Amino acid sequence: PGGRFVRYLAVNPELARVRPRAQLASIAFIAVVLVIVGALPVPAHVRLDGVVEPVHRQVVRAGVDGFLQTAAPSGASIRSGSPVVTLVSAELDTELAKAAALNDQYNRRLDVALTTDPSEVEPYRQRIGAIETRAVRLEHDHGSLRITASIDGVWVAPTLKDHVGALIERGQPLGEIASLDDLQIRAIADQSGVGALTAMGDNLNSEASRRLRIRVVRRPGETYAASGCTIAQAGLGGESKETPEVSFEVIAPVDDGAGLFPGQRVVVRVELDKAPIARQAYLAFRRLIQNRFSV
Repeated sequence: PGGRFVRYLAVNPELARVRPRAQLASIAFIAVVLVIVGALPVPAHVRLDGVVEPVHRQVVRAGVDGFLQTAAPSGASIRSGSPVVTLVSAELDTELAKAAALNDQYNRRLDVALTTDPSEVEPYRQRIGAIETRAVRLEHDHGSLRITASIDGVWVAPTLKDHVGALIERGQPLGEIASLDDLQIRAIADQSGVGALTAMGDNLNSEASRRLRIRVVRRPGETYAASGCTIAQAGLGGESKETPEVSFEVIAPVDDGAGLFPGQRVVVRVELDKAPIARQAYLAFRRLIQNRFSV
């Protein structure tokens, strides 16, 4: 097509009278297109899907085996130090009672040995020491039956109330306390998406309030600004074991999170430096090749 157009401008008899004007107009049009595509900077951006999460959070786990007795209602505001879950353990109560009884028994025997049989004094003291050590550990475990919050926030455990009376094992997650004072956005970017971001260097973090715009899915009229932005490698993904895909986490704390709640899905739009369309296309093609062939 290009060759036929040049031949049309050069030798076609239809343009005999206006050929110089047509050639100049064509050259001017091509020059304008080249300037627009190759020299005129235009806005560019990267779009990421993310989720809102609290900066400060406490995952509540059972510190000891026990049966669930009470739990704070999910969604309740919790203050640091307040109880959120209470377990009961008849086994721990029995072991504590046994330890107390043995301690009393050997203390009485020690009192007798001090006056009647000095050779038994040291063995009794050793046994009493072992019993007291065990009692301290049992007291600690018994205290772990009452689980308290270490931060202020909202208690999130929507299904825990259905397990009242059930056996809870040590280490089992029971819920989460999420502070709503400080929120951040966690988004996942692949190699092709993160390439344009890492090219900005420290400017991405220092200029985050200007470059990042956060919008809640299905709420296009509300946008939020970020106070910073960091990028870290998240891990390997993909089905191929030979060329696993590397994914990256983009973490962006929110300036004012009023109206945002943990778990909300958001769209993060990152404004990049302006560049000509040709350069943007070249960089996008290069990132595509690098991502496709892992180079």
